This record gives sequence, C-alpha cells and structure tokens, in this order.
Amino acid sequence: MNIVLCDDPVIKRRLLPLTYTRPVGHITCGIFSLAEKWERLGFNNLSFLTDPYLSVKFPTVLKQDNFFVNGCVVPDRNLVLALESLQPDECFVSGEHWIACRSDGWTPDRWKKLKHRQMERPVMLDSLTNIFRLNGEMIRRDFESLNHSASKVIQDPFTKIYQPENIFVADGVRVEAAVLNASTGPIYLGKNSWIQEGSVVRGPFALGEDAVLNMGTKVRGDTTIGRGSKVGGEISNSVVFEYSNKAHDGYLGNAVVGSWCNLGAGTTASNLKNNFQEARLWDYNKEKFVNTGSPFCGLIMGDHCRTAIQTTFNSATSVGIGSNIFGAGFPRTFIPSFTYGGPAGFKTYELDEFFASANAMMARRSMKLTDADQKIFYEVFELTSQLRHWK
Repeated sequence: MNIVLCDDPVIKRRLLPLTYTRPVGHITCGIFSLAEKWERLGFNNLSFLTDPYLSVKFPTVLKQDNFFVNGCVVPDRNLVLALESLQPDECFVSGEHWIACRSDGWTPDRWKKLKHRQMERPVMLDSLTNIFRLNGEMIRRDFESLNHSASKVIQDPFTKIYQPENIFVADGVRVEAAVLNASTGPIYLGKNSWIQEGSVVRGPFALGEDAVLNMGTKVRGDTTIGRGSKVGGEISNSVVFEYSNKAHDGYLGNAVVGSWCNLGAGTTASNLKNNFQEARLWDYNKEKFVNTGSPFCGLIMGDHCRTAIQTTFNSATSVGIGSNIFGAGFPRTFIPSFTYGGPAGFKTYELDEFFASANAMMARRSMKLTDADQKIFYEVFELTSQLRHWK
C-alpha cells in the first residue's frame, strides 16, 4: 500500500507558521509525529504531497495505485482496515472533510470527483490549538503502542515514582533526584534523555530522545518535549518540537513551539486572558484574529525563533518563523516571519543575518542548514513579505 500524506491547502494555512517549513504530516502531537505514527503502523515508505517549494526536502513517490490520505488525520488500526477496503477511484469523507482516496493521481479537488463513502470522523490535527488540546490523549494512545517489555527500570534511589508501571524508560535514560507522577497519565522517557535533579513531572508527558529537563523543571502534564530539546522553568500542556531550548525559568502553557527556537532566560507567555474571555488567534486563511473556542491559548511559535531575556508574550500570540524578539513590554500578538524587534518597533530580519544566527545555533549540535533548507527559507521569506507592513 503506497501511502501519500497530502496537505489540504486550507488546513495547511490554518496550521501556519508551523507548516511553512514542514508538511502537515510532520507535526508532532503525543510522543510521535503524524508520520511516525504511520511508520509505527508498518508504513515505512511514506511520501508527502505538499507545496512545490517543500517537495525538494519532502518528495512525492507515486505508483500506479496510491492511497492519498489527508495529512492532518491521526492514523490508527481502524483507519488502516478502512483503507484496505477502499476501491480504486473511491474516497472516504466525513461530512464535508475528505479523509482518504485511492487513485492513480491527485490534485486538491480530485476527491470531489470520486465516488464518496462516508466514515466516522477520525481525530484530525486541523487547527493549531488542537495540537496542544489533543496532546494528552495522543500521549496515552502512543504509550499503548509501545513494546513495554523493552522498558528499563529507574535505579536512582533519590527519585520518587508514582505508578512505575505507567512509565516507559528507553535505553540510556538518566533520572536524578526527581519526582515522576504517572498516576495522572503515562510518562515516556526517550533514548538518552535526562531528567536533572529537583525536577517534578506529572503525566501525561513525553520526553524525546536526547532531550533534557534542567534542574528544578516543573511539568504539569499533557506536555511533549521533542528530540534534543532542553527545557526548564514551568511548562503545562505544551508541545516543543525538536532541538529547541527553553532552558531557564519562565512559564509556557497551552503552547506550541517549533524546531530550533531559543527562549531567553525568564521568557514567559501568558495562556489565559485576564478577563477570562475566549482567546483570539491569528488565522492565516482569513488574515485576521479568530476565536479559538477556549480562554486557554498561549504562544504559537514557528521554527528558528529567538527571544531575549525577560521577553513577555500576551496570550494567543503567534510568531512566524525566523524571528528575533526582544525589548521591554508585550509585543503585538501577531508577529510575521523574519521579524526583528519588539514593543518598540520592528524591522525585517534579513536572510543573511538569519542564516548566520541559525547556523551558529545548529553548529552547537554539530549540524547546519542544508541547501534544501536554505531554498525553503528563501521561498518563505518572499511568501511572507506582504505581512511585514513596515517595509
């Protein structure tokens, strides 16, 4: 079965700024990304149908018989069984949403011309807020899919553990003088991850491979820290993608932070309006702020962003990719990509400065931007130029 994860154009824009640099199928929710969830179901040769500028890094592989799946759908075994029943030129839909099609080719409107079969709506990451809203549930689901016989035992005598049977410990994990409370949900500790002394963790929680909780970190649950990321301070119901740093004190709640971000010491983001009214978040489709359906929404930040020490964000702040934010006071709640500045004003973060900063951070992990990465950033810089109104 040749699975191709397709970006629905409307949903992809709804998930900006995260999807400027990745297909929808590479968004993380729970322990694993959507693509990794497919791989764990046995589909190791996934490909992606996304914007042309992203296809350099995320190519499409087509065969005579293909299963095109909406990239925001969270896969499970029931969906796989349903796909196996799909006939050529048939499409599963749920209400007005297309879920999956079997066809020899694809365009964004192709599904409308195929024979429709209704199915129960699966879980879908079709909004930014769903990433953190569904994260606890997804951690629980992913935890059940693990091979629990491979879990190790935490040996540290100074660590207090509640319900150890609800904790998965991969090879090379270090836990020192911490409190792990898995009575409220499962805890996953990825390969070579490290929980330093004085940290307090409440599940559901996922700590990715090589990720670190710095001394005294407080994690309130429904939180995922991606591979290679380092965090500290207080975190609640948030998803931090791979290789990002929030290494110091400061609060992050009901938030999504992209890859290769660095939040300076004391950076804090509100997650609740002080009048308890519904939060409004920037919508890239409508190019205006829209209601989120909840009073709880924190920081949404794209890849390769930086904040200075003591940076503060209002609730429901959206920061585009490649931005550098600093200065006293609260910046605006929609910050376009490649922005340099803060409450005192903004200017464009030019690409030569951005590339220098990004490569300096990546060099600390013995990595660097590839040619494909740079082409993507050049494209996004042009795509987002009209949003930088000060130019």
